[in-house]
Amino acid sequence: MLACTRSLAFALVATLLLDSTGAAQTLRPLARTGDVIPGLGTVSGVESVDLAGGDGWLVRVRTGAAWNPQRGHWRDGALTLREGQTMSAVPGATLLSIADSDIDHAGRELTTLTLAGVPNPQHDTGVYVDGAPMVVEGQSCGATSIPANTKYGAVQAVRANGQDEVLALMIIEDPTYPGEDLQGLFVLRHDGAGGLVYEEARWTTYQQFGPWGMLVQEIPPRPEAIAFNDAGQVLVVIDAFAPDDDTAIYLDHFPVIREGQASPVTGLAWGDLREAVVALGANGEIALRARLDTGDPANDEALFLDGVLLAREGDAPPGVSNGSITGFAQSAIEVSPDGRVLWFAEWDGPEAGAGWFLGDELLVRTGRAFADATITEIESDAASVDFDGASRRFAFLARLDDGSRAALLLDFDRGARVACASDLALCPCANVTAAADRAGCANSGGAGAVLFASGSLAVGADDLALRAEGVPAGQTGLFLASDQPAAQPFRDGILCAGAGFTWLEIGFADASGALGTTSPATLALPPTPGQDVVYQLWYRDPGLSPCGSGSNTSAALVVSWR
Repeated sequence: MLACTRSLAFALVATLLLDSTGAAQTLRPLARTGDVIPGLGTVSGVESVDLAGGDGWLVRVRTGAAWNPQRGHWRDGALTLREGQTMSAVPGATLLSIADSDIDHAGRELTTLTLAGVPNPQHDTGVYVDGAPMVVEGQSCGATSIPANTKYGAVQAVRANGQDEVLALMIIEDPTYPGEDLQGLFVLRHDGAGGLVYEEARWTTYQQFGPWGMLVQEIPPRPEAIAFNDAGQVLVVIDAFAPDDDTAIYLDHFPVIREGQASPVTGLAWGDLREAVVALGANGEIALRARLDTGDPANDEALFLDGVLLAREGDAPPGVSNGSITGFAQSAIEVSPDGRVLWFAEWDGPEAGAGWFLGDELLVRTGRAFADATITEIESDAASVDFDGASRRFAFLARLDDGSRAALLLDFDRGARVACASDLALCPCANVTAAADRAGCANSGGAGAVLFASGSLAVGADDLALRAEGVPAGQTGLFLASDQPAAQPFRDGILCAGAGFTWLEIGFADASGALGTTSPATLALPPTPGQDVVYQLWYRDPGLSPCGSGSNTSAALVVSWR
C-alpha cells in the first residue's frame, strides 16, 4: 500500500456476505484533501468518483493551486493517469488535461482527455479507453446516417455501459451546415483496447423526431440528461425547435413524456423539462425527475419510476422524522439491478439536512460521523456519485467538518469482504485461479483456498468463526489476524495480514481439504467497534507446490466489526 498522510482505503477484490445478523455498513475515505499521493503530490481537490465491477474504484483528484492544478486518476490505491505524462498510445504527445472520468464494469478507464504535442492543435481532445484514443476531434464520423465528411468535434458528455459501448454527446462539423456547431449523440463500440469498431448516431441537430414532427434543437450538454444501459437503450432529454411545449424525453426513438402532457399526478401536466434528470435500468426501467406544472416552484419537482410517483417536494423523506423535502438539487439518479432508484434530496425540520436514498432506504446523510470526521455537505451531480448494485457499494463526494473534501465509499449489507484473492500481478509464479472462485493462488491441487466466516460482527457476540476450504488434505494450517492490511507475494500465495499479525489457531485439513477454528475470531486480536481486521490462513503444501516454496495462503477476509 502506498504511503499517505492519512490511511487511504485499500483495494477490495470481491464481496462475501455473512448472514443478516452480521450485516454491517461501513464508511471509509478513498481519497481526501491533504492526502499525499506518490508521483502526484498533496491532494487539494477531489473532483469525481466511479466504481467498477467487483470492488474497483477510481477517484479523479487534483493537486496544486486552483490556478495551476495537476489532475490524476487515483485507482484502487495506485496512480494510473496524471496530467503531464507522456501518452504511449499517441507518439510525441503529453497529457494536458483530464475532464470527464469514468470506469466501466470491466475496469477500463473511459476519459475525456486533451493532449499537447498532437499534429493539429485544433484536434487535441477526445474520448480515450485506458489511454488509447477511441474518438478525437477532427476524426471522420463513420455512422451511416451522417452526411459524408462529417467530423467529430468537442466532447460534451460521456456514459458507458458494461458491453464495451460508450454513449457520447459531441459537437459535430456537418458540411451540410457549414460554420454551425451541431450536436450528435452517438453509440460507440470499442474492441476493449480503444479501437473503434462501431458507430451509430442516435440523435443529431435538425433531426425530425416523434409523432409531433419537431426538429432537434439541443440535447442539454450534461450527463444527467442522457442514460444508457447494457441492452444499448438510450434515454435522452430533447429540446426541439418549437415555440411552446418544446422539450420531450425519448427512449430510443419512442416518446416517453412531453411538456404540457398529463403527468401521473392527477390534475397536473408536465412542466419545463429542460432540466429533467433521467436514468435507465438494466431491464428498461425509466426513472426521471422532472417539474410539474404546479405554478409553485416550492413543490413542482417530483421523482418517478415507470410512471409511478416515488417522491415529491413537500413529502416526508424516508427515515427522517418531522421533515419535508425542500428540493432535489441538481442531482443525478440511478436505477439499481433490483429496480430501485438511487436519489438525493434536501429536507427541513428538526433534522434538517441532505442525503442519498435507495428506494425508501436512507443510505447516508449530513451529520453522519466516521473515523475522525463528520459529513457536513454532500455533493450530488453525476460526477460526484456512483452506485454498484451488484457489490452493494455506493461512492460519493462530501465535505467534512475539518474543511476537507473527500471521496467516500459506503459498503452496506456487507459482512465481510474478500481481499488478496488470486491476482496475476501478485501470485508469485502466475499460479492464478478463476476470479469467480474468490480464492487464493493455486496450490498443488490446482485450486486455491477460500476463507469463510459465520456468526455475528458485533464485538459483544464473540461468536465469529472461520472456515477454510480448498487446502490440500491432511496439511497444517495457521489462522492469522492483523489490523494492518497488506497485499504482497508470499511463498506460493499473497500475504494480506500485514505487520504485527498474530496467529489465532492451528488446524489440520480433513479429507475434503477443509479446516476451521474452534475458538472465536476475537481471541487472537480483540477488536473494537468500527475496526477492520484481516483474517487469513497460511497452510503447508509440501508436495508439488506450483512455486516450490512448500506453503501457500488462502484469500483473506476483511471483517468490519461493530
